[in-house]
Amino acid sequence: MDVCGPMPEMSLGGSRYVTTVLDDCTGLSVVAFTETKDAIGKKVRAIFEALENIAGRRVKEVRTDRGREFVNQAMGDYFSNKGIIHGTTVGYTPEQNGAAERLNRTLLEKTRAMLVESELPQQLWAE
Repeated sequence: MDVCGPMPEMSLGGSRYVTTVLDDCTGLSVVAFTETKDAIGKKVRAIFEALENIAGRRVKEVRTDRGREFVNQAMGDYFSNKGIIHGTTVGYTPEQNGAAERLNRTLLEKTRAMLVESELPQQLWAE
């Protein structure tokens, strides 16, 4: 799981951040957009609930960087209450969360390419 942003352009919906959740086992990825970093925790909880409903299985382990959006009391309580093991990377080592980092890069490159090719404004990056 990783966060990318703030983006240089605010989206039409007011978003500046992209949160990506990647299931290493199945390759399923979920992307969510938020206006602020403070809203990421609520969005992550909603994603986990949806994934559990869809798959019929609970999230067991999460790997993130040490960003304050993931390492805080509210997220710690959520992970603890749900029995989720939260592993964090060592500071300044994005390669330890390489799959999520690569997903972010791929999504941003594809988004930029589509916007440039279609000559659409940059504000449509999250649409």
